[in-house]
Amino acid sequence: MSERKLYPSDLSDARWALIEPTLAAWRKARLDRRPTGQPAKVDLRDVFNALLYVNRTGILWKYLPRLVSQRDEHDGAHIEQTNQI
Repeated sequence: MSERKLYPSDLSDARWALIEPTLAAWRKARLDRRPTGQPAKVDLRDVFNALLYVNRTGILWKYLPRLVSQRDEHDGAHIEQTNQI
C-alpha cells in the first residue's frame, strides 16, 4: 500500500488478505492478455480502498481527500452556494 493517510473506510490487513488473492489472479489474467506486456502501475489495495471510500462517503464535498487544491476548495464552496438557491 502506498504511503498516505488512512481513512476509516480502508480495509484492515486481515480483510485484505482475504481479497488480495482473487484480485491478484484477476490482474494476472488481464495482464497476460495485454499486448504490450507492461506491468501494472497501480496498487490494487489502493484502488480497492478508493472504491470503498466512494461507496462509504458518496464523495460529498467536505469528505474529499486532503489532496484537493485550495482553488478546488474555493470552487466547491461556490458550487455549494449556487446549489442552495
